[in-house]
Amino acid sequence: MSHEGTIGRRLDTSIVFSFSALLVALATLMPALWPTQAFAVPSITSISAISNTHAASTDQSVQTITIIGSGLGVMAPYTGDSSDIVFCDVPKFSAGFAGTLQPGACGNNAAEQINDLYHLVVNSWTDTQIVIGAIDYDGYSGSFGTLANGDPIAVLVFNPQTNTGPAVITCTVGAGPCTVPEPSTASMLTSALLVLLCVLGVRRFSS
Repeated sequence: MSHEGTIGRRLDTSIVFSFSALLVALATLMPALWPTQAFAVPSITSISAISNTHAASTDQSVQTITIIGSGLGVMAPYTGDSSDIVFCDVPKFSAGFAGTLQPGACGNNAAEQINDLYHLVVNSWTDTQIVIGAIDYDGYSGSFGTLANGDPIAVLVFNPQTNTGPAVITCTVGAGPCTVPEPSTASMLTSALLVLLCVLGVRRFSS
């Protein structure tokens, strides 16, 4: 038997056992690690429809906007600004944010220190869902405008506990709800297999 034949058979056996081990590891570890409060990275999968409603008497856009995702962290209900969420009507304004807004986040060309005059009314914030009850224009809508049909919207969310993110979703006023496609199981397994083959290739040429 040739030496090359022995290497080929050893490599085939290695592939079978390594791929089986990979599948077992994925099945065992992913439920435990996906995502936890300690290590969560935020991800947004959908946002409900956003309307152009405006109550002139209170200068608020009172509506329920529900953001669905994972690893969003937790926060008590509040009205005001925070460094963990920003609601952008890209051509007009940002709402609910206090902190440094990175370039491009809301159509801005450079990093900006922001203390939004428009506030968010956050009814609830859990690891999988954020419910916004209103955008409070706080008397400034005459200067900066309100939501209008056709306006492009971007919402950025950071996890308050891990400071990771942002997760981003975009939508259009009057045209929702909007979703972010999730990677399929097949694509995730394909990626895992490519990683495995790369590892085996390194082992083959280092033997």
